[in-house]
Amino acid sequence: GCGDCRAMMQLLLAPALAAYFLTSLWLLKRPRILHPAKRLAFRARHVSHRGGAGERIENTMEAFRHAMECGTEMLELDCVLTRDGEVVISHDTDLYRQAAVRGDIGDLDYQITTALAEIGESHAWRRCSRTFQQSQSTWRSKWTNPG
Repeated sequence: GCGDCRAMMQLLLAPALAAYFLTSLWLLKRPRILHPAKRLAFRARHVSHRGGAGERIENTMEAFRHAMECGTEMLELDCVLTRDGEVVISHDTDLYRQAAVRGDIGDLDYQITTALAEIGESHAWRRCSRTFQQSQSTWRSKWTNPG
């Protein structure tokens, strides 16, 4: 009856689960069996995130030029479309962090975003400069007053 079916299921289920577990463990240790390594067109050893965020104002031509001067092999940047279909380089879709203005880039025309970018560049420069000065003073106090 039904008791025989349960016994038979238990007899088959235990070895099946053990085989599944051992096979999974074996494959976990050898991931290239299921996922062979891809042949890359090139291997970048130095990637500048947003053109080297933290060293220059991120996503600006100045940041990209500086990264290239430092020997970067790849620039990472984010693009957003304006309402009229123009491409703008920006990590955020919102303008607040960059220009201290509330609004999404996708809701504005290109000419408006470029005007805001000029305003924002000075805002970002003040913010970046203040952050740099704070980190520099923290670094100095850490190394001149150890312990």
